[in-house]
Amino acid sequence: MLKRLLWLPLLQVLLVVSVVSGFSLSEFVSEVLPPLSISISDTAQQFEGWGTSLAWFAEYVGSLSASQQDMVADLLFDPEVGLGLEIVRFNVGGSNTSADAVTSMRPFAAVPSVLLADGSYDWALGDKQAAVLKAAHDRGTIIFEAFSNSPPWFMTNSGDPSGNLDGADNLAPMYYDAYVDYLTEVVQYYHDEMNVTFRTVEPFNEPSSRVWQLGNRQEGCHYDLSTQRTILQKLAASLSEKGLSPETGISASDEAGFGQSLASFLQYDESLSVIDQINTHSYPEEVKALAQIPLEAVATAAGKRLWMSEYASGNYAVSDIRAGLDLSNQVLGDLKLGKVQAWAYWQVCELQ
Repeated sequence: MLKRLLWLPLLQVLLVVSVVSGFSLSEFVSEVLPPLSISISDTAQQFEGWGTSLAWFAEYVGSLSASQQDMVADLLFDPEVGLGLEIVRFNVGGSNTSADAVTSMRPFAAVPSVLLADGSYDWALGDKQAAVLKAAHDRGTIIFEAFSNSPPWFMTNSGDPSGNLDGADNLAPMYYDAYVDYLTEVVQYYHDEMNVTFRTVEPFNEPSSRVWQLGNRQEGCHYDLSTQRTILQKLAASLSEKGLSPETGISASDEAGFGQSLASFLQYDESLSVIDQINTHSYPEEVKALAQIPLEAVATAAGKRLWMSEYASGNYAVSDIRAGLDLSNQVLGDLKLGKVQAWAYWQVCELQ
């Protein structure tokens, strides 16, 4: 770093001299610095694209007028006039629609469960998020993933999708089969009704974390590793029984960071065979530490894709340049050191 700083004043002087005297700065630099060679024949890394989760902003955008929805969708998903995001993660909701349930969450975080407590489905409850899903599909988004932050509230031990009292498992064992059936029913519905094929379905979100306690302002659910292994096996069976696999596979486990993702991965035992993709978030570790966590090497050896599926830069105001610097540093680290094959932001429109 010191050498780089020492070069800066010299380059500034040379730039002034080149302007005044006609001295060729480019020739000087080419003689002093070693040549840089770029090869396009050797593939160093596969990259599938950039993406976003639809939680929670799609619950808001889906309530806007058609013209406003189109404007947002163009900016996010149209490759000609906007970002052209290639990946969308659809949130399979778990919240009750009562006024108390909605107000207990942060704005738009109470993503409704389209499965009701009586066993019937009310697909209209998912229309807001589905509108954004369709808009992305129509504009060329090519990879779709369904994920859950929590099982439906009536399947939980606490009766609430925000978590359990002590941060323990919140999916009641009697609902294991019903939960995976719910996930695969959602996958099948949007395939049949909207022609959207989810390449993967993810049953967990930071499942090893103990922060998912009753009273949180967002959905969340802790799963012990033994529970995770059971759910993964049951989910694979449900996908197969409904004829959804291999077109739709399984991703796991969206732990908070690379280190925890590696720890869970290494303890999945026989359940590892049903997983097609390793998802990790990128929160707790410093970027430079990613080089010391061999998640990519382990995933590659096991024949699994590796995605960075969630990161949010919320330390600074959006008008603060440090927000952009923080984000760019994280992206660079995840791609260069973490060697991920896709990178998805948590939500591209923040509502708070």
